[in-house]
Order: sequence, then C-alpha cells, then structure tokens
Amino acid sequence: MKGFGRGRSLFWTIAAIFLLTTVVGTLLQVLVATAVLQPLEAREARARAELAASAVAGAIATGHSLPRGADLDSLLERHREAVRPAWIVFRGSDGSVASAPPWRFIAHALADRSGRDSSSFPPARPDPRGPLEVVARRGVMRGPTVLGEVQVVRRTRPRGAMGIVGSQNSILLFPIAIVVSAFGGLVLVRLLVRRLRAMELLATRVAEGDLTVRLADRSGDEIGRLAQQLNRMTERLAVARAQIEATELERRQLFADITHELATPLT
Repeated sequence: MKGFGRGRSLFWTIAAIFLLTTVVGTLLQVLVATAVLQPLEAREARARAELAASAVAGAIATGHSLPRGADLDSLLERHREAVRPAWIVFRGSDGSVASAPPWRFIAHALADRSGRDSSSFPPARPDPRGPLEVVARRGVMRGPTVLGEVQVVRRTRPRGAMGIVGSQNSILLFPIAIVVSAFGGLVLVRLLVRRLRAMELLATRVAEGDLTVRLADRSGDEIGRLAQQLNRMTERLAVARAQIEATELERRQLFADITHELATPLT
C-alpha cells in the first residue's frame, strides 16, 4: 500500500492482532475438542459399537447355520451403517475372518493386536492413518459351542492438540491464518488510512498557519468524533488569531493616533 514505507504503519499492528486472534481461537477450539467433544464422541462411538456387536453376535448365534460368504457379508454390512467409519469383523473359531467393508489385511492387523502368530500374513507396513482399536467385542456361542467373535474396529486418532495440529489438513492452518490476517489487516487499514491521512493533512496545514482547513468526516465513530474535535480546535484557533490580529490592529491605530497628536502643535 502506498505510504506504508513512511515510518510505522497500522497495517502490521492490525495484522498481528488478527493473527493473534486466529491463533487464540484455534487453541480454544483445540481445548474444547480435547476436553469435551472427543470424550463425548468416543463414548457415543463405543455405545453404538456395543449395540452393533451384540446385534451381529445375536443374529449369528440364533441362525440355523453359521452364515458364510455373501450372507455373512450382507449381515455385517447391514449393521455397519450404525458404526461408520469403523469396521465390523467376524472372526470364526476356524480362523476365518470376514469384515465390512472388506479389507484383506484386517486379519493381519487383528492378529498383531491379539498377539497371535501372524507369520502366515505378509508383513504390514505402518499405516499413517493411525493404528486400529477394538472398541467392542462380543463372543458368539450356540449352546456350549464357540462359533467365533464379533469385533468393531476403528482407527484411533491422536488425542489433544497434537491430533489436530498433526493432521495433514492442519498443515495449511498457520499459512492460511497468516494470509487471512494480512488480508484482513490490509482491508481494515484501507478503510482507516484515508481518514487518518486527512487528519495528518489538517495538522500539517495548521502547523503551517492555515486555519481554514476542515475535516469532512461525519461518521460519528471514534475517528469521526476526533475529527469534529479537531475542527472545533481549528475554529477556536482561527477565532483567537482573528482576535489577536484585531487587537494588534487597534494597538497600532492607537500608537498612530498618539504619535499624530504629539506631532501636531497645540492651537
């Protein structure tokens, strides 16, 4: 902006205030999310997972035969709607694993978590999306026979500020905050700088002796009220100078009259 190079500018102060407000607001959001929203979300997710696991386990246990293939996939997918985006997994007593949605590496991941031998599975790479967490499990039994176990599995997110700041979407948080703060400061300064420069011009012209200059700001806000006070001050200075000039003129006229009388002989 033109004129920013002349001394300090309000642009940087206002932009810093915008940035500070953005950062403080973000930290408050993180605090609320950590202390309130995340525990509530985890509690609700666990309750829904328990209900879904119980429903699937009950459906399998009360069936005439152990569902396989498409029937099992359909059963899991039907109850998965209540626990999205988690997986519903059925681990049969024979070692078979089915999940909704289908994921061929789910057996390996669960084998690693349960401590069972996972040598029959290919090595799993670390998943950048986070580790798996079993939020609910229900055993499936038909009489004394154990048919398997139903598990509800979801990815765990880091808790607290690191979980929010460390996410991929938050990488752009601070650059965007800086850009938005600079833009907001620029807009605000553009709205104020014309009025402030008018005051600067008035002060300069008054200092040069021009008391006829006035500000046309009638907004009524803080800057507008200051402009009105400056106008009143300038008017009073003009009146005071006019009075001084009139007094000086009268003094000179008096001296001229006295000099004339002294120079004129008495008749």
